[in-house]
Amino acid sequence: MFIAKTVNGGESIRKSLLISWVIPFSHEVRGISKDKVFNGYAPAISRKSKKHITEKMRGWHLNRRVQLKLSDIAVEINAEVRGWMNYYGKFYGSQLKAFLQCINLKLARWAERKYKRFRRKPNDAYKWLVRVASKNPALFYHWQHGVKPNRLKPFG
Repeated sequence: MFIAKTVNGGESIRKSLLISWVIPFSHEVRGISKDKVFNGYAPAISRKSKKHITEKMRGWHLNRRVQLKLSDIAVEINAEVRGWMNYYGKFYGSQLKAFLQCINLKLARWAERKYKRFRRKPNDAYKWLVRVASKNPALFYHWQHGVKPNRLKPFG
């Protein structure tokens, strides 16, 4: 259900978009049109779903799997990430993409443990991940869809 109300006391607009229990709605200011501000509710990923995804990512135990290559990790997690992006990314993809940056941070932490040259140098590990993503953008599913590690320093 998509609901939009005008702040200036206008009529409410209701349109049935999807069932509310599938994907919850987040409140946001939708836009300004001719001196009217519209408050709306857009379907987005819920806190409960974010928690579930976070627990799933924690269950990968990437920090303990230093014997694997990056391509092996990609084979293992791509199917799950594809499913999350297809299911939760249909309506409010930007919120999901911001949340999926956590995978890139976890991969940088993995690199920090795997390679001695990155020990206690998380920014160097993240820069390495940026270089890998630029050389091989099809390695991870979320990289193919624009959730690549950015060039900013993520750690401190």
